[in-house]
Amino acid sequence: MEPKDDPDKTPDTFKQNYAGTSVAGRYRAYNDPIDDITEKTADPERELPMELQRIVEWFRTLNHDRVTALFTVGIFVATAVYAVVATLQWSAMREQSHTMQRQLEMADRPWIKDTVRSAFDLTAQHGAFSWAVTIRTENVGHSVATAIYPQAKLIAIHGADFLDGPRLQARQLCDEVSARFEKVKNDPVVWSNAIFPGEWSEFVSNAILLPDDIKGASLDGKSFMPMLIGCIEYHYATSEKPHHTWFVYTLTHSDDPSLSLDSRTFFSVEKTVPSANMALIKADQFAD
Repeated sequence: MEPKDDPDKTPDTFKQNYAGTSVAGRYRAYNDPIDDITEKTADPERELPMELQRIVEWFRTLNHDRVTALFTVGIFVATAVYAVVATLQWSAMREQSHTMQRQLEMADRPWIKDTVRSAFDLTAQHGAFSWAVTIRTENVGHSVATAIYPQAKLIAIHGADFLDGPRLQARQLCDEVSARFEKVKNDPVVWSNAIFPGEWSEFVSNAILLPDDIKGASLDGKSFMPMLIGCIEYHYATSEKPHHTWFVYTLTHSDDPSLSLDSRTFFSVEKTVPSANMALIKADQFAD
């Protein structure tokens, strides 16, 4: 029978080595727990829910250049939309400002009103007519009008076009007046005149009607229907552009009492009419 080992008789050297190894292992586990943490967190995705794992995997498989391009396009689109919205807001504010400025201008600006009367005989000579008229320009606005420049012109009515035709010619005359004003605006006689609110001034204008215009408007070669058109250009300090008042007058004569009132708008081709027998009836007027 073999004798059993007595634990009390275990060599001291073995006991010391075993104790040292055990203490060292405990000390390392206590002071350096990295291995345990690494083992627990070595694969954190395994602890994520399946949906999150799929999202993470999707991000990993993305083409990052495409993602960057998509983000760039998105930023560009957002910037473009913002620019469009800002432009529309600016346009609306600008239009509102212009509307307010126009309303203020309409209330405070000068307005020129015309009144025309005969200043001399309607003279017939060699198939043409000439007539001097006085144009009274009255400021019915609220600011001073400056550089007033009126012009008048005789026209012959063709057929029954005594409404739209004279209006169109009056507007065209305003364009001609503006062109003439540019040529004479340095003349002190023109630019030095001014009309204050509630006041008026008078100008004499010589209107001429040429033979060719009369022949084209006469049905029988003996009589025709003339009308007077005119335009007044004026300025004021707060406006950068000129303004106009144009007018159309129907002419009548009373030198022949035997004629009916309707017939008195027709004039003999070669007959001079005294100034006292001339009358003007306003047919149309416009101001800008």
